[in-house]
Amino acid sequence: AQSSAALSIAPRKDYIIDPGDKIEDKITIRNIDANQDLRVYLRVIDFTYMDDGGTPKLILDENLDMTTWSLRPYMKIPETLTVAPGQSASVDVSVSIPKHLGAGSYYSAIIYSTSAPDGGNVGLAASGVTLVFVSVPGKVNEDLTLKKFGAYNTDKRKYVTFAVDEPKVVAYTLENKGNVVEAPVGTITLKSMWGREYTINNVNPKKSLALIGQTRTYEACIKLKLE
Repeated sequence: AQSSAALSIAPRKDYIIDPGDKIEDKITIRNIDANQDLRVYLRVIDFTYMDDGGTPKLILDENLDMTTWSLRPYMKIPETLTVAPGQSASVDVSVSIPKHLGAGSYYSAIIYSTSAPDGGNVGLAASGVTLVFVSVPGKVNEDLTLKKFGAYNTDKRKYVTFAVDEPKVVAYTLENKGNVVEAPVGTITLKSMWGREYTINNVNPKKSLALIGQTRTYEACIKLKLE
């Protein structure tokens, strides 16, 4: 669970919903403050990617156009919730997918925030986000392209063109031009110029996602056979 100053929530929810169907779920919010009530304000916002890593970029401006993958028209949540000190409460979440909606991935975020101490604008003294992903079955456009592959410096977050020592990490960069969120799987076999072979059995151990339109770099550790 994701925790902040006073609340603990699930960081991500995944659903598969057929066109014309609806899901109803509950998300638990826990008040980790043992002394005070937690008044939470909730709203659905869109998000995209920050860079080639895994940090989502939240779109807080409600006046901006919705993303093409937005769940905002289809998801309903309550506007407020009060959680007693040290207790948990459930948020009712429903997602209704219209029959005409095409197959693919759709996603938005539920943002939770507390009121400011003066009772005015909503503040971020205690805040959190649940990323919500919906997969609509059907014929989708999968287009995941390998852009780069090689030894990688994790500290500088860049590819290494020349190294004296054997690299410990390789990376690969994928561009997602399709309309579905992708989580690459598989193995990588490396061979040195002296014929030495290394196999990376899990190229995406964290099951990290490449969002729609994102170019994302994945890191994989090279483990020698003796290790």
